[in-house]
Amino acid sequence: MKYKNNILGFTAVAIMAVSAVLAVLTCINIADSNKHISMYNNNPQKMIADNVPFSKYLKKAGIISNEVLSDDIINNIYSNGKMLLPVNFETDMQSLKKTVDDINIISEKLNGTSYFTIVPSASAVYSNIMPQIDSSGKEADNMVYASSLLDKQIKFINIYNTLCSSDDNYIFYRTDSLWTSEGAYYAYKRIIRKIGFTPTDYSEYNIIHMKSDYYGNLYDLSGLNNVSYDYIDRFKSTKKTKILNVIRSDDTQNTSDSIYYDEFLNIKGKELFYYLGNPCSVIDIETNVNNNKTLLIFKDSFANEMIEFLSHHYKHITIVDPSLISDDDMELILNNEYTDILFICGYKTAESGGYFAKISKYLS
Repeated sequence: MKYKNNILGFTAVAIMAVSAVLAVLTCINIADSNKHISMYNNNPQKMIADNVPFSKYLKKAGIISNEVLSDDIINNIYSNGKMLLPVNFETDMQSLKKTVDDINIISEKLNGTSYFTIVPSASAVYSNIMPQIDSSGKEADNMVYASSLLDKQIKFINIYNTLCSSDDNYIFYRTDSLWTSEGAYYAYKRIIRKIGFTPTDYSEYNIIHMKSDYYGNLYDLSGLNNVSYDYIDRFKSTKKTKILNVIRSDDTQNTSDSIYYDEFLNIKGKELFYYLGNPCSVIDIETNVNNNKTLLIFKDSFANEMIEFLSHHYKHITIVDPSLISDDDMELILNNEYTDILFICGYKTAESGGYFAKISKYLS
């Protein structure tokens, strides 16, 4: 036993000594390097990886973490040279079930027909190009499981196949974890048909590039710069339907006739606030649509680029951010009636398990 302990102790000391030597030599290489630190685009992991002695061989041997040494996976973000994609791991099914349980509680307490849709991640839609360690390919089955837990009065709208069949188009940002306006449009077509409306045809929009050099959150997190920049687009309708009034819970004294905020397009990190502006708990939208249809949306950021399309079908839309909702907001919502209720969120939000908890707790 003593001999065995001595061997283990010697091994541990040897590993520590090798690690220390590698660390010192790496620092020396960085100090002696003629490459300016700025070339690493504020990516210290890549800077270290490029200067670890014998890193070329260590990568092959798998001795040093793939997260540090891989040229195409940094901070669990994978690049295939065309777009950046988060590397996802196993879903906590109990957390996913918690999301569905909360939606069941909320739907039971509200009037109107309820619908629920989960936006798959780009990694799931492009799972055929993801590295083997990624589990995004299981999202489709997990969404079916989630739908099986819904109360019978809630209709699940599966948009996974819709997005997969459109994957040759510009449906997800190359450098951000959200979808583009085009991706939101294809999803809208399926959702609005399932609710019972005829979707507005693609030809009835003028597509305007509002920003042509956008780099999103995946670019910032990874520092991987081997992909092209993104476009932030507006689908401007040629139809006569339009938004008349927009009232925000963070500024109830003023109204607007637009859901777009140009001022954010040049603020780093807030460019996508162009759609709907700063996050707030409730946004009420009135349109000139000549019907009595009203829509209540419980959403995360994925819904923001879809509001333009939905506004062509409803006289009134109330948009709720469940993470920011207050008791006063809930009282107002309960005092109103809605013909349709839409729960829409990204897969990562659904698997977090707590996004709708604040509302369900209020209604329980």
